Amino acid sequence: MSVPAPFDGFVEYSKRVSSTCLIAFETNRYSVPATFANHPVSLHVYADRLVIVAETQVIAEHQRLFTRDHNRTSKSVYDWRHYLAVVQRKPGALRNGAPFLELPASFKRLQKQLLKHPGGDRDMVDILALVLQHDEDKVEQAIETALTSGTTSRQHVINWLNRLLLPTARQSQSSGNCSRQKWLISQVRSIQYQMKTARFPAYRDLTGFDFAQSEVSEALVMALHRCEFLDDLHNINPSGHSHWCASHTASL
Repeated sequence: MSVPAPFDGFVEYSKRVSSTCLIAFETNRYSVPATFANHPVSLHVYADRLVIVAETQVIAEHQRLFTRDHNRTSKSVYDWRHYLAVVQRKPGALRNGAPFLELPASFKRLQKQLLKHPGGDRDMVDILALVLQHDEDKVEQAIETALTSGTTSRQHVINWLNRLLLPTARQSQSSGNCSRQKWLISQVRSIQYQMKTARFPAYRDLTGFDFAQSEVSEALVMALHRCEFLDDLHNINPSGHSHWCASHTASL
């Protein structure tokens, strides 16, 4: 008897995301990915967390905050990843944007270095966007390595990240090559089996044919073999025993 799935106990609310990518619950506000700004979402309230769902997919999750003092000002809980689409359009929002005050320490150190140069905002946005395509721990490790080496440009961070990802890519490629090799071996064996079961007639040519034991003219057969009749525009009308025609005419 199968064990039933655990009870998923939550209270659901319908919410609408604000233009600043936030939803309100109780006295606090929680961030949502910028692509859902001004869109309706479903809020699943658990005892310890809030799960935000849109189009049947979980798009955000936050730890639930409890405010026991009703006179206390509300809090805004941000996830800086939710605002990457915004800063890609407006890189300057990185400087004073509240969501980016909670960046990891290494990210903040890199940002401080990049903002010393023209275009540093755009470079920092491009580096932050790497977490959308790669493991965030790997990106952070690449940033820390770049900071330690003293080269804090966007390209150096990307180069360090590629080095960190290279062993994984090689392992994946090796696995793919191994799978392809197994597939090729199976195909060769399949073809060999099909050739064996088809029982094609043995291949024959003029090499082992004994003209001394036959009534055919060796000179004529060799002329036919060299296709000399094509130069003279002559037709061929093979005659003789059916066995000889079947086994040798095609090889002429």
